[in-house]
Amino acid sequence: MSSVQGDRAHGVADSEAPPVKVGGVADTGVRTAVDDGDRVAASYDEFGNARVVVVNPANGADISDGSGLDVDTELNAAAAGVDGRASPTTADVFAWQTAFDGTSGEVLRTPNVFKSVVATASGNTTLWQPAAGKKFRLLGVKVEVSQNATLTTTGAILSIDIIDDPTTMYIVFDVFLPTAADTSLKLQDSLQSIGNGILSSAADRAVRVNLSAGLLSGRVRVSSWGTEE
Repeated sequence: MSSVQGDRAHGVADSEAPPVKVGGVADTGVRTAVDDGDRVAASYDEFGNARVVVVNPANGADISDGSGLDVDTELNAAAAGVDGRASPTTADVFAWQTAFDGTSGEVLRTPNVFKSVVATASGNTTLWQPAAGKKFRLLGVKVEVSQNATLTTTGAILSIDIIDDPTTMYIVFDVFLPTAADTSLKLQDSLQSIGNGILSSAADRAVRVNLSAGLLSGRVRVSSWGTEE
């Protein structure tokens, strides 16, 4: 015999004659392991569909439906993350949005502390005293000078310095105030957003407003926002 073939060509309706067909074994379970290199029969389900069974190589269990999978319900052990925050260990994963500060990653903040104060005297006025043991993170500040503001001295430039008492944070506003009030002048104000903020150099230090001179009339209003950490 030179060849073995069936009685129907490809694409032609089948017949009940006994052609040579590729067959296999109907099997709904998991077969017993054989030796490497052994001949094996093709596997089909009870409807004649070719079966592909995924097994756990550790124990031979059928895991085609996802059951029996070895699932690690925990992530890696907690470790220091950005800003010293611990990495989560449960399967419920959340993420911190971070930004690069030129050296390392830092968690982005959103403000939840808001402070405002009026300053009129020369020197320091407390704007924000954080809770005991906390550091402030200043995310933004707004300075307003009323139209009727004048100095106790002759007309001059008033410097308004926002400090991490007693250290300047280099957030300084300069405004010229005349000898006599000029209400025709537009209200002078300035809004400063500070990206991911300035973290106080030590706990319990306050944000203070430092005026280079006292006001004879009018006022300076300073508002700020940030977090305490």
